[in-house]
Amino acid sequence: LAVLTVIWTVFQLYIKLVKPLDPWFQLPLHMCLALVVVWLYNPMVEKSKSHNKLWWIYDIFLIASSCFICWFFLSHAEQLNYRIFNVDVMTTTEVIVAVLLVINVMEAVRRVVSMSLFWVICFFLAYAWFGQYIPGLFRFSGISFPKLMEVLMYGENGIFGSPLVTSLGTLFYFLVFGTFFSNCGGGGVLIDGGMKLSDKTVGGPAKAAVISSGLLGMVSGSAIANVSTTGVLTIPLMKKTGYDPEEAAAVESVASTGGQIMPPIMGAGAFIMAEIIGVQYAQIAAAAVLPAVAYFLAVFILVHMIAKKKGLGVHYEGKPILPRVYRLLPIIVLVIMIIMGYSLPRSAIYCTIFSIIIAAISPETRMGPRKLLQTLMDGVRQAANIAIPTAACGIMIGIVVNSGVAVKIAKLIGTSGEGSLFIALLIAALGCLLLGMALPTVAAYLIAVTLFASAIQGLGISALVTNMFIFYFGVVAQITPPVCLASFTAA
Repeated sequence: LAVLTVIWTVFQLYIKLVKPLDPWFQLPLHMCLALVVVWLYNPMVEKSKSHNKLWWIYDIFLIASSCFICWFFLSHAEQLNYRIFNVDVMTTTEVIVAVLLVINVMEAVRRVVSMSLFWVICFFLAYAWFGQYIPGLFRFSGISFPKLMEVLMYGENGIFGSPLVTSLGTLFYFLVFGTFFSNCGGGGVLIDGGMKLSDKTVGGPAKAAVISSGLLGMVSGSAIANVSTTGVLTIPLMKKTGYDPEEAAAVESVASTGGQIMPPIMGAGAFIMAEIIGVQYAQIAAAAVLPAVAYFLAVFILVHMIAKKKGLGVHYEGKPILPRVYRLLPIIVLVIMIIMGYSLPRSAIYCTIFSIIIAAISPETRMGPRKLLQTLMDGVRQAANIAIPTAACGIMIGIVVNSGVAVKIAKLIGTSGEGSLFIALLIAALGCLLLGMALPTVAAYLIAVTLFASAIQGLGISALVTNMFIFYFGVVAQITPPVCLASFTAA
């Protein structure tokens, strides 16, 4: 794992700081490295109830097939540039590679993302096969097996589509930066800063949960990661103050979920949004400022009212903030670089290096070679866990685009709402909530955009506003029962 981490990091630095490689070289390499990292971190022996050592045979097959897929693309990268999609016939080798690719992605989803996403992908694959037997509006003429494999492996909307391009080109660098920033002491300063800002006020710890989760959410962009990081400190403090356990967990999960809509970094979905609609990421972050402030202000007011009603308040004893405030410099520099128009990956790379330099100032946070490698491995593991759902969504997007489901849903919204924007937004919001309950935010956003965006834009709404609307409801689904991952983590 250490060797793989170094190889992957060197490869990612090379394509951004030296020169980019052929797309058919770098995308499959990114994907296959993510797969092998997932198999090694999550062996079936540990995942299965029996813990039977024979499961290693299955994992060895998966690792070997990932390497075979990688070899195929690396050795055929130049030829694939001249391949004509929908014209050239799939060879037997290509069909085998495509099948292995789908199996690997599906198994990785099942192992590290969620069974819900696994079954949703199965549903879409079944629709590709059996859509021809469905009566009415959603009838689909069907697709041959080689053609389906071509769509999923070579299509612009397949596994190597824009979501995975974003994982390769942006998300990897920000996930590694977030890990280094947190481990170099910046995360601790944000949490303590949130606690201190609300100290000595009514319901202080709950307000601290709101502030610190919002601040940390700017960096991590993950509701579950926020709950796991800040909740360990804030939930016990809230309970000690007098909040009921379920109130404490609810406040933390709601506040942590809002971190995904908090600029400057937001959630992974925001970077993918920039890629999809073709605007500067800074523009998306600017558009998100007011809604994010409104969200956290609403939560803050509610927490204050509960605390006032119960007469709660406690003094928080923590380390002084001022001597450690310099540890926030990397995130400040990152924001300045994004505003000045530096590319997102380069900004993240430079600020990761800056985080390591800042950490060296204090013996408490200074990183030796072992800690440096361990932190890098943590970041790479997160990057692998994000690459998997982005690739998996390519399977669904490819089927949706080729079957015309998005057009059919737009038609359905148009006829049922008679062109009503309110009805269209209501259907899209409910759809996003349903998808988000079962899927990670990135997956929910990608599928919802594919299904609903064209219908809403057809009613005169701009691409940015439409995408933001869908993104917000995908995020809020993280705290929508019955499947609310952030709430389960808090519980």
